[in-house]
Amino acid sequence: MFRTVGVKELFVRSVRAFLNIIRMVFLNCCSFLKVIVKADFLIANLKQLKNKNFDDCVIVGTGPSFKEVLDQKIDFLKGKSIFCVNEFVVSEYFGVIKPDFYLLYDPIYWDRRPSDHVRTMIEKDLRIFKENVSWPITLIMPASAKRWNWFSTLPKLNKNIQLCYVNTTWVHPDCSRGLRNFLYKMNLAAPRAQTVLIGATFLAINMGYKKIFLTGADHSWHENIVLGQDNVLCVKVEHFYAEDDLPLRPFYSNPEETETFKTHELFKALSLIFQGHHEVAQYAKFVGASVYNASKKTFIDAYERVSL
Repeated sequence: MFRTVGVKELFVRSVRAFLNIIRMVFLNCCSFLKVIVKADFLIANLKQLKNKNFDDCVIVGTGPSFKEVLDQKIDFLKGKSIFCVNEFVVSEYFGVIKPDFYLLYDPIYWDRRPSDHVRTMIEKDLRIFKENVSWPITLIMPASAKRWNWFSTLPKLNKNIQLCYVNTTWVHPDCSRGLRNFLYKMNLAAPRAQTVLIGATFLAINMGYKKIFLTGADHSWHENIVLGQDNVLCVKVEHFYAEDDLPLRPFYSNPEETETFKTHELFKALSLIFQGHHEVAQYAKFVGASVYNASKKTFIDAYERVSL
């Protein structure tokens, strides 16, 4: 039998629907204004950055699983544009792979007062870029780093290096899909880049690459987290180029390395990472691009899995 909807229940449903519409309109307006205020309208045209010789690209994460690609499947990288990220430059394979694009999305790269550990790391990066890059490469940073960053003088020191900035302002995930896709396609906003691989995948889509392969995207940090007796979260951050026996280090949450993550903060941040990949996957479907996760080990469930 059909249940009769009472007047009171019908009224409650109508009020809820009306409030949802008001909330959606409010979120859309706030997000649009936020993007317009923060957007840099003088950034590079991403379509012009694309390497016209290739239709496909590979995004190289620094997870341990990428070691197998280097040892057994390195030919897969041939005939494709290569994106590398963050600290890949310290790897001995940086000069072998010769990436076309290099993303520097971690706030440490435009923090004026990093810890001594971070400063030493950045100085090493700068030296390698300056002295070892003998091929054309485009460094990409968020527009928020345009005012000042550690890498701004590199194009003057090495003519092979180009430095570009992109808009990375993110919009609320509850905004209408149409508004998000419009802002993404206009390069005015981007999915929340909680990890640099999200930013790299999104940029590859907007550059016009139709097939995008993720490698070394393990995203397995949670497997190496330890809570000490002093309630300080520590982590062993594993990279394909690092030694196997790495020490545990406090899991810092700021570039100055003065604060560590609380457990709930860390898992919230990890949740945003995997949510961000799903946002990119939905956008890729909208524009007709295909993103494949070719990482042998991975916790990303947003893209189709493939084996190399």
